[in-house]
Amino acid sequence: MKTIAFELIPNCPLFAEKTSETWDLMVRLLLGITDSLLWNDKQNYLADDLTENLLYTLFYSFLQSGICCDDLWKKFSSCFKLWCHRVKTVLAWGSVLLALTTQVADYLVNETITDCIVFGMHSVEYRAIMDSKFVKYTWIRISSTALQLLKFN
Repeated sequence: MKTIAFELIPNCPLFAEKTSETWDLMVRLLLGITDSLLWNDKQNYLADDLTENLLYTLFYSFLQSGICCDDLWKKFSSCFKLWCHRVKTVLAWGSVLLALTTQVADYLVNETITDCIVFGMHSVEYRAIMDSKFVKYTWIRISSTALQLLKFN
């Protein structure tokens, strides 16, 4: 299995020192790019081809950032509802939710959480380093978004 643990924008002075403001800016930028390509339900070959990479890059950035911003999570959640007509969106969301659920379940059983979450599909792994409190926070956010979507439909 191929593992991807990458710097999203290497050697860029803007992202050289990743403060919470820089992460916030980068996640908002990626969210905007992803939303502009994935929201439309018409046949869009570029969006279809990029869906998986866009979403995993967005998830990786979100998970790596440690951002606990309710406004940003609400935006992410509302965007997801517009993207879920794409199967790859649901699969990516499920992959991340499964990885987070594994971490939370491990915490409930062993009272420990590793600082690395591994998610992905099609023989590509993404590894995000996360604080244990952020794992729980993110798990609650992502699972509640999925539950809201089920109630919505």
